[in-house]
Amino acid sequence: MSFHKNARLTPQGRPLLVERITEQGRSVTQAAQAGGLSTSPAYHWLARNRCGGEAALADRSSAPQRCSNRTSAKRVAEIKGPRQQRLSGPVIARQPGMPVSTLGKVLRRMSLGEWRRSNQSRRWCATNASGRGELIHIDVIAPCVGRMVRDRGETASQQARPYRGG
Repeated sequence: MSFHKNARLTPQGRPLLVERITEQGRSVTQAAQAGGLSTSPAYHWLARNRCGGEAALADRSSAPQRCSNRTSAKRVAEIKGPRQQRLSGPVIARQPGMPVSTLGKVLRRMSLGEWRRSNQSRRWCATNASGRGELIHIDVIAPCVGRMVRDRGETASQQARPYRGG
């Protein structure tokens, strides 16, 4: 783990701070001043040392220990089946009646958030051709290259008119 250049208390300095208070008999204020800290973090590290010893002075994750509103295992199983059948997120969300955002988080947690990952076992095969000359390559060029064509009630001749700039 890297620390910024002005870090006052590293994992190596915490036991030293606690030692100054417990073994050398200094007050918390004196030990904090010697370490370049205020008294609040000094009390914090002293309390952690009293609860768990020197092992408690190590860095630990800031992630929450538990999540009270996490999606239940039963509901996760209800989501996983339809997703493996390649149904989209909004369609799956309608069945158990859950928000699409929650469903998306559950799918990402299961590594099923992307279509290509949702079913690794299925492989798409473009052709069944096995020998030379069985496939033909055809170039198809749209009459309105470079412009989006939408159905706005135009006639077929208006839609097929080539783009002339502008």
